[in-house]
Amino acid sequence: MGSRKVVAVAVVAAIGLSAGLVHAEPTVGSPLVGEYCSAGSSISGTGASFAKNAHNNVFIPAYDGDCGEGAVSYSSTGSGAGKLATRNRTHAFGGSDEPLDATEVAIDSGDTGDPNAPNPGGRVSPLHHIPIALGAVTVSYNLAICGITGQEAISLRSPMIAGIFSGAITKWNDPLLTLENPNLANCNRSITLVVRADGSGTTYAFKDYLSKRNPLFQAYKSNDFNTAWPAEDLGLNTPVRGPGNGGVADGVKNNDASIGYVELSTAKSKGLKWALVDGATGVFNAPDDGRSANCELAATGATHPPSTLSPGWDAVSITDTPNPLAYAICTFTYALVYNDLATAFGGAMSRAQAQTLVDYMNRALEPDVQDALADHGYAPLPASLQAVAQAGMASVAYV
Repeated sequence: MGSRKVVAVAVVAAIGLSAGLVHAEPTVGSPLVGEYCSAGSSISGTGASFAKNAHNNVFIPAYDGDCGEGAVSYSSTGSGAGKLATRNRTHAFGGSDEPLDATEVAIDSGDTGDPNAPNPGGRVSPLHHIPIALGAVTVSYNLAICGITGQEAISLRSPMIAGIFSGAITKWNDPLLTLENPNLANCNRSITLVVRADGSGTTYAFKDYLSKRNPLFQAYKSNDFNTAWPAEDLGLNTPVRGPGNGGVADGVKNNDASIGYVELSTAKSKGLKWALVDGATGVFNAPDDGRSANCELAATGATHPPSTLSPGWDAVSITDTPNPLAYAICTFTYALVYNDLATAFGGAMSRAQAQTLVDYMNRALEPDVQDALADHGYAPLPASLQAVAQAGMASVAYV
């Protein structure tokens, strides 16, 4: 496919090159149409650990298979860092599972009218939310010390999970837990909470789910409280913290009687055990449907803005689904994409780098690559949302 032509074009926020930042004069008015593989234009992205395995195990291998290795890299630093990279233009693209709110979009696009804003006038560009994959957040546990070693050996309703992370439930043999799980009756152990140390879109999705059963978590899912937990604030249970989904997974593995929330592909790669969880209908489901994340039904028909430049992506939620066959803690993961690249980067992105970024994102959104996500602990976007994402990418230009 090395000679394939690209007509639809796009690019993502914040340029960070594997060999350092490269400055080049933009070619004003040039459309991003050209060869599918752009030589000598390496780029890197950073952000959501939720998306790490999607990029590194699916998207990048697909692109490398067409264009040769080494053009694109992705580092897992958390959604908070992905947002910051977008704002500061330090990487070619930023990844986040937590969409930006209206204030963040205005700041990042340079549209605040405030000369003291982080991106003041002169670097004005609209900003896309490009959904790139679907994934599940597991509720993972380590109860080997209580003789519970099986996969999906416990079932947790959302009020139970909210009770655990609010500090209302601190023992594994709490009567509220043993009602559904008689195998916990003799597990007289204190619950060890494992949570993220960094700003996290996985945390945002998990708290979004909890907030639909316990209003206490509505405030805790906001940016200012992303790393805070009521159990700790109320002095009821001090959590263990880890960086990224991998850090939480390791925390669960390394602490007896522990529970944490971990993105499915990471939980699978780390060999974690996870609980069955219920949604709005009260039906228990697993995060893994045997091949992929059990999230396609949760996302099908989900309400979302009409375009990737439209406001309102921060209101998109597919947790606590009313579909009795779908898992209840699912989320989209996004690439944050500037619409006017040469303007947004002020000459810090070359045309070839922009083309690489366009090619890479377009490849990630193609049906065969989306389908491949299922074999790596994710789920493909619904066809209607793939079309929205592809249309968004097609509007991006190097002008």
